[in-house]
Amino acid sequence: MIGMRPIKPFGLVPGDRIGIVAPASAYEKSGLKRGIEKLKWWGFDPVVPRKVMKHAQRPSDKDRNKRYEEKAKLLLKMFRDPSIAAIFCAEGGYGSIALIPYLEKVDISSFPKIFVGFSDITILLLYFLEKYRWVTFHGPTVAQEIYKGMPPITELALQEAITKRTRLGDIYGKDLHTIAPGEAQGILVGGNLTRMLRTLGTPFEIETRDRILFIEEYDEGHMKIEGDLNHLKLAGKFSRIKGIVFSEMNKCLHGKRSEMNRFLKRYFKKVDFPVLYGFPSGHGVDNITLPFGVRARISSDPPRLILDESAVR
Repeated sequence: MIGMRPIKPFGLVPGDRIGIVAPASAYEKSGLKRGIEKLKWWGFDPVVPRKVMKHAQRPSDKDRNKRYEEKAKLLLKMFRDPSIAAIFCAEGGYGSIALIPYLEKVDISSFPKIFVGFSDITILLLYFLEKYRWVTFHGPTVAQEIYKGMPPITELALQEAITKRTRLGDIYGKDLHTIAPGEAQGILVGGNLTRMLRTLGTPFEIETRDRILFIEEYDEGHMKIEGDLNHLKLAGKFSRIKGIVFSEMNKCLHGKRSEMNRFLKRYFKKVDFPVLYGFPSGHGVDNITLPFGVRARISSDPPRLILDESAVR
């Protein structure tokens, strides 16, 4: 996708139908119900196929592969259905990567749509971005983070990402922590650290050349995080990168942000690109939607991440 402009989906308008899928783990039906009510309150029409409701339950071991195929077919059906304007994921967890062999059998390049999720859904966000050049959306899941009373910053960021056809700009509006100083511009890409590593060596391997990389992780220790960063580094993912933005890295390193700050400053001490820390997207109280595939810029003065265009057309 180097040098090629990503393809934006159409923005949503009131009355649009949003398909709900569960590519990863089981989920709580009560959580999904409250998320659906919120989407209706926004003026959209959520569509939940009967099989998706069945996916709230964990499959038996003998039914697991059949379940992955079923989930993949449902996802493909949602993309090809002209009445569905966007696709939101019920929850993260585990299992999204097992859908890809089934997704690979069908070409859906003609059906770019808003696709929203995070955590384990990172695999699919990167798959659609790298394979089809679609802008994808690292944002809240329906059964967890979308509900009446959700944090206003989370709500506004998601609404603007999927409806606003003008420049998104400074979507957080607060200073981040500077790990390494500098300024950079590039296409934004990234997601959950563990999941992006799982793309290495695949046809949809994450591309970081001339890009700004967003890295998110949750409840991991020093050895895991440093090992994963070393893996990315050895895979050449930091060699021609424009810059890096870390999430709040919630509950990582015993949940001590000062410890995470020190670790990152030590790790990125001699780099020649800017590194920021503390952007609230992913696992955390606030979960600001980040569209992958859009032009962005970062600066250490002030330490901000700015989105220089819309995520939809």
